[in-house]
Amino acid sequence: MGNKIATFTEEQFEEYQDCTNFARKEIQDVYKKFYNINPQVIPEVMSRWDCQNIKLSKAELENISELKENPYKRRILKVFSEDESGDMSFDDFLNMFSVFSERAPKEQKAYYAFKIYDYDGDGFHGLQDLGKTLKALTKDSLDDKERKLVCERVMKEANLDDNGAISFSEFENVVIKSAEFAETFHIRI
Repeated sequence: MGNKIATFTEEQFEEYQDCTNFARKEIQDVYKKFYNINPQVIPEVMSRWDCQNIKLSKAELENISELKENPYKRRILKVFSEDESGDMSFDDFLNMFSVFSERAPKEQKAYYAFKIYDYDGDGFHGLQDLGKTLKALTKDSLDDKERKLVCERVMKEANLDDNGAISFSEFENVVIKSAEFAETFHIRI
């Protein structure tokens, strides 16, 4: 790719600026990152069709520096890939980086965090979702009994309507108040 800068049409740049948290230069930076993952597959100049249809594989994406050590990398890739395969088009990739950017609103971050931790996809965080989230986070440093105790405490604190599952609004209520949430739910370009 050398010193060339990816060119999109003016219309593409405007569309990306309207639907992401990025300015033109940041969009180009994300494109460069996407391109450099596999330059044999990604064209230097992307048409609208290319941006939506040419994909990098989940295996390639799991190894980028921003995700490599993240215990939720597979869930992140699944949630942000349009078909939930983990393979990503440029549009998917740009959306992921936009949500994880410093400028993304907390509400947007909360929405995607909720989806990432909702392992069974039922729209709620039950004890099983909490257990999987905690297991990924602690890398099995807690035994089953300790993990169950932590999950029950989280459920008791966050499940305001006491129905046995944490809804998005209950989850959002907790994370929006957290000072660390926006800082930790972040990836630099």
